[in-house]
Amino acid sequence: MSKKITAEQIAKMTESASKRVLAAKSPSEITVVSVIELNVDDVLFYEHNPRQLENEKYEEIKASIQVRGLEAALYITKRPGSAQYMLAKGGKTRLRALQELAKEDPKFARVSFQEVPWVSESDIMAAHLVENTTRSDMCFWDVAEGIAKLLDQIIKETGKPASSRNVPKLLKERGLDLGHTVIRAAEFALKYLQNLGPWKRELGVRDVHDVIRADFMSLAEIMEVAPHLTDSTRKEILNHAIAHCVATQPSYSPKVLLQAVTDAVAKALGVTPEQLMHAVAAHQLEPLSDLAKFEQVAASYEAQDRANAQAPATEEAGNSQQGGPDGQNQAQTTTTQQTELYGPEPRSDIPDAVRERLNSLMGKASGRATDMPGIAGVTIAKGLTPRPPKAPNPSKGGESQHDGVHGGPLTQQELDLLEALGPKGIARHALQSALTELGDVVGISHLIVESPSPHLPYGYYMELPERGAINGDKVALDGWWFLAALSAQGEGRILPNLIGPEATDGMAFRSAEPGTFADAILSEAAFKDAIETRLGGQEIPAFELLLRLITRRDHPLYNAAIGVIDACAGYNAHYEPGGQRRSS
Repeated sequence: MSKKITAEQIAKMTESASKRVLAAKSPSEITVVSVIELNVDDVLFYEHNPRQLENEKYEEIKASIQVRGLEAALYITKRPGSAQYMLAKGGKTRLRALQELAKEDPKFARVSFQEVPWVSESDIMAAHLVENTTRSDMCFWDVAEGIAKLLDQIIKETGKPASSRNVPKLLKERGLDLGHTVIRAAEFALKYLQNLGPWKRELGVRDVHDVIRADFMSLAEIMEVAPHLTDSTRKEILNHAIAHCVATQPSYSPKVLLQAVTDAVAKALGVTPEQLMHAVAAHQLEPLSDLAKFEQVAASYEAQDRANAQAPATEEAGNSQQGGPDGQNQAQTTTTQQTELYGPEPRSDIPDAVRERLNSLMGKASGRATDMPGIAGVTIAKGLTPRPPKAPNPSKGGESQHDGVHGGPLTQQELDLLEALGPKGIARHALQSALTELGDVVGISHLIVESPSPHLPYGYYMELPERGAINGDKVALDGWWFLAALSAQGEGRILPNLIGPEATDGMAFRSAEPGTFADAILSEAAFKDAIETRLGGQEIPAFELLLRLITRRDHPLYNAAIGVIDACAGYNAHYEPGGQRRSS
């Protein structure tokens, strides 16, 4: 432990210390050089602290300090040439609480601080951002602004531009490990959503990534095909729609916000919101390059809607039930004509596309899948040699003779492996592989624990991550909650069986040590703490998360999630819940 010294004693060290530059790779590696006792009023807040909005838990934190004292250290540093200390990484809420408590009780007026040497402005900015995002839930808007200010400072210090490609690397070098999803969402929010006003506190990265961004960008791009809308006019339309929505709506809602922008853009383009969203769906499949194409696609929605309304239900039912080749050819012709006339189908048909993609066997994306004879829908067997898809077959229009799914003929060793496993063994192996593949995408495969408990439907459960390990990684959190929901480990109908007397025989949870899922689930307070410190602060509804994962192709877990669902279907064909083989 460092020796405690006074401000006077360390004053003589200040000049030499301020000139010493430590090449710390990240703020977490900055070494404490001394512990110094100071008056709390003599320490400055860091003016570039990314947390602009006050911590909602301020009163709770203040009360805790009043009862238990300062439990977590406050770090301070000095800029070169400055005579006054300031906070080095986080601590704004705690220092403010101490300053207020000092007015009521002198014992809070002077506390011990841990001094760290000055490295650079960008390192201190990064340290505050890391501390705030790790310690407590900082609102996404503050995170976005913090990232932008940090990047500006890095550019200023290095003299080099920050491209979208190297931004994650620049941030990670300073201890801030953020994925492209968060960075893109932050860039979008700061560019388009400045008029959110009080809704800034409520905005979440998932709201931007999953609800707002894709359609909003398409609306902005579609407006560009209208020659009567200048750049300034387009910006004004979007900004006014956002500001008016915030001012008139009673509560925050990303869907309501998107609808308000859609209505405003539709009015500017002279179409209905329904026609515009139909055009947006078409634009996302193939960009609408000019006004004429946009008007054609928008008008097709009205024509389609009118045709559907005029068609008698009984006639439609009769036509759909017509048998024989003629009936099939007529249906195919009608579908082809509708596609040519109306363009792509509206967004409401996305679930059908997902079901079709389930049948595409997931191997197209990974390039390592191989068909399992006799097991529909199961394409990945752990231990098989990965191979790229077969070369395109010119006789089939450039497609491979196996539609790009197969990785080539199986070797004799692989055939022997499949024969030894049998259909049921392959199904189980395929599920384990799909789970691991999803876990590998976001680095949580080590949290997937196999369990032979008859009460777990797929023979595994998700262990809790270490504190702060994935707290700021929204994609990793999506993956954890998705797999936890699929495992059913927290469902009330089976939970008593997992933690009760039967759990020992069934080996449900491997351990009930402190910090494990089995330990946390036994106490409401422990589980709340686990949610806050390990799992992003709130539970993600399973159904909402499932829809997001399998209907958003731009989600990093889209392919892996469908692969898991596909493998579960194969597993269910051969096993009862808990891994018991079906009798038939």
